[in-house]
Amino acid sequence: MSLETEQILLESKINSQRKERTLKSIEADMSILSIRSESSPLLSVEEINIDKIEVAVAALRRCIEEISRIDNEIARLEKIRG
Repeated sequence: MSLETEQILLESKINSQRKERTLKSIEADMSILSIRSESSPLLSVEEINIDKIEVAVAALRRCIEEISRIDNEIARLEKIRG
């Protein structure tokens, strides 16, 4: 494989990881919105759905972990790129 082909593949991988990171960031934002809406101070105690909040928090944690993993992968690929 030529050097030029390797560089193109590397750029493609980096761009793919950046797109995946953007999607995970959007997913994290949606989880945050869900947490805020389910724990609104405008709701009475009976209206607060703890299960939905816990699911949203778990989803947010997964997103944060994935974003961290993706950031590390992007850094690794950029280091290879030089």
